[in-house]
Amino acid sequence: MKIGNLKHGQTLKNIKELCEVLKIPYKDSTDSRKAIFKDLDRYCKYHKEGRKIVIDEIFQKEQPKVDNRKNNKGGNNVIYANDIEFIILDMINRTPNSIKEKGVIGYSKSCLYEQLGLVNKNYKPTKDKVLQLSDILSIPSQSINECYNVTNSKLWNTVKSALNHMRNRALLNWELSYNLVLKDEDSKNGFSLIVADTDIKEDVRSCELKALKEMNISTKSKVLKLKKWEEFKNIVTYHLKDIYPNLEYYFESVAIYFKIEEITKELELIEQLNSKEIKYKLNENISDGLDRTYTNRQNNSKVSIKEKTKVTTYDNFKVSKEYVPQMKTIKNTIVDLKADAIDFNFDYDGKKTMSQKQFWETQYQLSEQQQITNSTNETKEQLSIFTVGYYNCEI
Repeated sequence: MKIGNLKHGQTLKNIKELCEVLKIPYKDSTDSRKAIFKDLDRYCKYHKEGRKIVIDEIFQKEQPKVDNRKNNKGGNNVIYANDIEFIILDMINRTPNSIKEKGVIGYSKSCLYEQLGLVNKNYKPTKDKVLQLSDILSIPSQSINECYNVTNSKLWNTVKSALNHMRNRALLNWELSYNLVLKDEDSKNGFSLIVADTDIKEDVRSCELKALKEMNISTKSKVLKLKKWEEFKNIVTYHLKDIYPNLEYYFESVAIYFKIEEITKELELIEQLNSKEIKYKLNENISDGLDRTYTNRQNNSKVSIKEKTKVTTYDNFKVSKEYVPQMKTIKNTIVDLKADAIDFNFDYDGKKTMSQKQFWETQYQLSEQQQITNSTNETKEQLSIFTVGYYNCEI
């Protein structure tokens, strides 16, 4: 935006001429006009006379950008779709030409979250190292599982909302899919990445069915609850190698379909923003939103636990004074971009983790009255459930 082209007392006949003077793209839409005037407010005072725009004063110093979306009650997500959309467009635009030509790219969910700045580099490795993280933070593994559940739900709902908005605007299309990583001697790093088409997705589904039957487990959700996901993945990979001999591994992904010409054109209509600054803003907002979620989750539990006929140890934990502080500590470790990287290279014997796990179970055990309303089997099942849902967050 060439603000230097504006002068005190200058009259512009309409917004189109304003855009020409400022050297910015003109787009005939209500949202675009609002965005232009909102940005103009940072640089000068003006008034309108019909369609004319009269410049009253040029500020000596640019005013800070005001973002009124933070407390926007029109949506459930704290993260702003417009900011995520810009980062996604920028990510696609920065991909290698080979990907641009294909018009499709697949990200694991955890990779996508990190690329968007929603989580830090601790998020990816710690999802498979809950017990080690428990040892490092001196927080029971049950608390970490609870935090991951809440975090994953918030992250995916936020990103999915932005992707759906982009699809609604016809900027791109997306779906949940799979990526295959194949050995490829001709590539620079020795591997090539393939986003699954219809045939490959059917092959994966068929191999997953074989794995479930061999493990005598009815659903993938139960595989997760039984903490046998790695075993399941290994069996699926084994069967997939019969079809794709060069397969190294596979993972579930978010497949984004696009035309690079349309992506480039859309970026030209957007004021060039600082991706790093936007990511830090997104990260700060998702962190604040999670803090509010923990508090709301506790307040709701305090109300609902009085009316429940089946109370669990997790219910007792959620209404405890330790709940919110522990959630925030774990969240800051895996979300905050300013957090230090975790070093997992230490001797782990599991003794500290087991002690914390037993303490947690004792601390939040059911009262005699609560036990009356809970069967022993239901209580044990609740304690055994690991509901993080990482099968679609593979790296």
